[in-house]
Amino acid sequence: MDIYEQNFWGLLPTVLQAISEALFVSFDLEMTGIKWGKSAKPTSSLSVQEAYQELKKGAEGFQILQFGLTCGYYDTQKSAYVLQTFNFHLTPMFTGRDYHNKALSSILDRKVTLSYKSLTFLHSHGIRLEETFWQGVPYLSRQERLEAEREFLVQNQADSPPSVVNVAQLSPEARQFYETVRERIATWVKDLKTGRDFINITNPHGGRVNHYQRRLVDKIVSIECPGYRTHFRHDGHFVQVLKQDVQHEQHYQRKRLEERKAAVGKQTGFRFVIEAITGGRFAADIDPRLLLSDPASKARIGAVADMRKMLEKHEQKLVQHRPILVGHNQMADLCFLYRTFIGHLPDRLEEFQDTIHAIFPRIIDTKYMTSRGGHDMLPDISLKESYDSFKGQKMPAIEYHGLFSHTGEQIHTAGYDSMMTAVVLLKLSHNLARDKAHLRPAQPEDENPATSSEGYLTADNKTTTAPPPPPTVSRFATKNPFSILSPDKLRPTSRLASSRSTGSLLDDEDEHQRSPQQVMPLNPTRTPEGTDFGSAQVTRQHQGWTPIRDKRRVSKEVKVATAQQKGSAVEDDIRIPDWNTDFWKKFGNKVRVGDAGIAVFGRSPPTGP
Repeated sequence: MDIYEQNFWGLLPTVLQAISEALFVSFDLEMTGIKWGKSAKPTSSLSVQEAYQELKKGAEGFQILQFGLTCGYYDTQKSAYVLQTFNFHLTPMFTGRDYHNKALSSILDRKVTLSYKSLTFLHSHGIRLEETFWQGVPYLSRQERLEAEREFLVQNQADSPPSVVNVAQLSPEARQFYETVRERIATWVKDLKTGRDFINITNPHGGRVNHYQRRLVDKIVSIECPGYRTHFRHDGHFVQVLKQDVQHEQHYQRKRLEERKAAVGKQTGFRFVIEAITGGRFAADIDPRLLLSDPASKARIGAVADMRKMLEKHEQKLVQHRPILVGHNQMADLCFLYRTFIGHLPDRLEEFQDTIHAIFPRIIDTKYMTSRGGHDMLPDISLKESYDSFKGQKMPAIEYHGLFSHTGEQIHTAGYDSMMTAVVLLKLSHNLARDKAHLRPAQPEDENPATSSEGYLTADNKTTTAPPPPPTVSRFATKNPFSILSPDKLRPTSRLASSRSTGSLLDDEDEHQRSPQQVMPLNPTRTPEGTDFGSAQVTRQHQGWTPIRDKRRVSKEVKVATAQQKGSAVEDDIRIPDWNTDFWKKFGNKVRVGDAGIAVFGRSPPTGP
């Protein structure tokens, strides 16, 4: 579904619920540009640090136009993964047209940059900048929000002590204006009881009062007439000075602050979605009235309070469990996401890795998954090619949410690309796990074990420390890492019955040596006729696995898998590996950085290709 500013607030509760229920979210971006100028070195000779610097320049100069988001969860009743896709059109503009929005835009002045190459590319794929700029969803980064609180959301900007004007440094004309106005105001204040309760200051040279003259009047009033205030009147043709009504002034300041907070909250817009993905706080900052688009809902007693409770519920759930973040070749996307919605990018790659890992402790890059273990002479494979290679593959089963699907082919639309990324994740993970790709020869980026502030996903959606690495694993060489994409290799191979390891996903022997929590079933909820290890013993609680209590049932699971490879009629209901397995120790938290190499998040320095 395409989401613009017009329908954003009404759909935000649906989006937040989808994120809170998701096991993973895949994302994709479309930007006004990616590369900022030409690199001093050929792309193929850049180090990972140098490649990051190039991406950093692009993220600091260009803007995001589309943010595609696909939320995936497993439906135990359907025995399928369900995908919900949203395509957000974003704008760097300040969308409000009132005084407060204009004031905010002057404080947070943005520079919008377009790459001609990107402009023609976007236009060729049906993306119209004018539509996006004027109808898109606005946003504020966390850093911009802090700047707004410091300079825009203040109770009374006149509270700071006024600075004294050095009259001697003024020009003759300014000095004459200053002294004349000062004398007029002093006389008016002295005779206030018998005269008018205001005085108007005009430009002695005719026309409007300019901003310099107004600043001088403000200085006179703030220094010599505390308790009085100035107002621009009649389109700036004069400045009016009048005595403050204390109660009226307090009411004015409260109303002004509320209106400015509302302007900031509405401008924050899409960043509330980012806060949900990162497990951040958003419930208190969203005005529930914006979400009640139906007049009948707004009129219902308690509607605002109920909406607030719903927001708090989603927030609390996401604070406890952030979904896994999935992208395809996502290093540039991560840079843009951080720069646009969080703040300035660190100078050093290591700092960026640590910062990203803190807010996204679990990252999957499907580009890395397709290329792991390969060499630089293998053909590059695009997201679309990866996606097309899985057409016809049945496992694992995938369904698309009726209202929030993006299945009509729209390549280089962020929503469609995020959907393709989700499908590639599910199908590719299944194939890799089936072929025990995580047991193949170790790569340089495997040397240091990952650490995560959230640990690993467990049966009850809580976190725990990662299980220790297996003492021994069997390995075999990779002839062609892209062969796993072929849909004709859908059944477990002989490796399933012959390879030995300890504590990994598809281990088939020595089950009695392992604890039940280290083994994950192939068919957890739907079983063939004649077997006795059904959903009563192995079930899925929303996002996590329940422990297997009967070790004998694990052995039967292996027999079923062996029967599969021999052609027995077994219903296909295989899920991707859980995060706490050895599989994601090898494939998780690693992102390919073009030809430069691999960036490892939550670990020590980046490695080469």
